[in-house]
Amino acid sequence: MSDAAQIPCIIHDNPAVTGITLSVELIARIFEVSENIHYIKLEDPPTGMKMQALNRTAGAGLNVFGALGGMYALEELELGAIGIMTGFVYAELLVQLYDLAQTGQWKHAADLFYDFLPLNRWEFQPGIGVSLRKQVLKHLGVFTTAKVRHPGPDADSRTMDQLFRIVRHLQDKGYPLDSGKSAH
Repeated sequence: MSDAAQIPCIIHDNPAVTGITLSVELIARIFEVSENIHYIKLEDPPTGMKMQALNRTAGAGLNVFGALGGMYALEELELGAIGIMTGFVYAELLVQLYDLAQTGQWKHAADLFYDFLPLNRWEFQPGIGVSLRKQVLKHLGVFTTAKVRHPGPDADSRTMDQLFRIVRHLQDKGYPLDSGKSAH
């Protein structure tokens, strides 16, 4: 199956989107018989329990990326995730979290995670999450428009005010989340 690619491959375990639930046993079997499968992007909650079961069943050679919007990134890193693969717009916070985890600074990692988790939660809302991310990227000057293609909805102004209230809160705590433009 993965032999055709001749490069390291990743399994994307996301039953909410694919409609397919991959059991731990099936993933372990795929890993066992497919020499190029090295990674899994795990988005099947509860991710921590599935990570532990995969570690027991597939062994250490299957490298797990935490995902699911980064909602459980701290716990996934504690359980041995090799990284965080998600669409959270302030990637620098995820990088900082990862670096703290890699150096064993778990108290600082937890403080950081609990500080940005409200923003993460807000941005990860089903339906409007893409719109929220695009609005922040437009605000930062990365995008010139925040328009979402059909069928995705655009966030309304009240929702955006609520989003940028969280951004301002983090900025007030000292996190540099702005490119010099004023928040809403």
